[in-house]
Amino acid sequence: GSGGGGGDSGDGGCAGGDSGGGGDSGGGPECVGVISVGCCYHAVTEAEPRFMEDSRRWRRSEVPNYPMSAAVAALGAPLGEAARKLALQNVHAWVEPHATAAEMVARSRHHFHRALLEVRLRQRHGAAAARSDGRLPREGNVGALARCGRFGEYAAAAAARLGIEYSEGEAERMRAVEEEHSHLERPLFAYLMLRGVLARPIERLILLDRALFLVESDGWAGGGCSGAGDSSVEAGDSSAEAGGGCGAAADGGEEGGHALCVELVPLFDPLLSPRNTAVVACEERGPR
Repeated sequence: GSGGGGGDSGDGGCAGGDSGGGGDSGGGPECVGVISVGCCYHAVTEAEPRFMEDSRRWRRSEVPNYPMSAAVAALGAPLGEAARKLALQNVHAWVEPHATAAEMVARSRHHFHRALLEVRLRQRHGAAAARSDGRLPREGNVGALARCGRFGEYAAAAAARLGIEYSEGEAERMRAVEEEHSHLERPLFAYLMLRGVLARPIERLILLDRALFLVESDGWAGGGCSGAGDSSVEAGDSSAEAGGGCGAAADGGEEGGHALCVELVPLFDPLLSPRNTAVVACEERGPR
């Protein structure tokens, strides 16, 4: 099965089984658990802000990948593709001892070189870039290039990748672009660091939205799982991120009742993979 709240290429699955250990319920297996590990947030579908106000009227088949929950929809906090791409950044590897200051400067300079190339490509495309609101044609995608100490080296490699003749005249125009914008390298470095600070909060918002969607799912009333306390996903505090307690429940503490417990569980060191958090939901029946 697919992970609840996925909509992306993350791994997920349902634990199928009957409702009480005996026969089935309604002639088919019942999903009693969901484990979803998300990734590729940039690829999810996102509701337009004007639809968020009517989120409670969504038919279940129309729920977008973000926001999925009525609670997050009520915040009126659209992300957009750029923010969702930012949520994918492996910011854990940006700090010592995993990365030195020199390595971070080199990484920032690589971004700066790409930005300078973008300026020059827009100059070359002229009217075509203007007609597309500044977006470059597909051939402007240079792809991944090795980091270079100097922009001239990067520009030559990019020109070869793009099939641009890197003549002396073109090299001179590239140097002119670099000289004109050289004062922006340090501000760009600061900008990239500020973006990195926002990466984890954005991902947490997406994950909490998925967890809250499960809490709000049809068939589960409000209230709290027995013993959930302040660690529940419904409470939304930081302990929920570390695998806090249960989400919502229906007759959770009574014998014969059932409760849906939802947790965000860190699976492994984020340095191994930055997508290390699973949304886990399981049905509990009877007293805990």
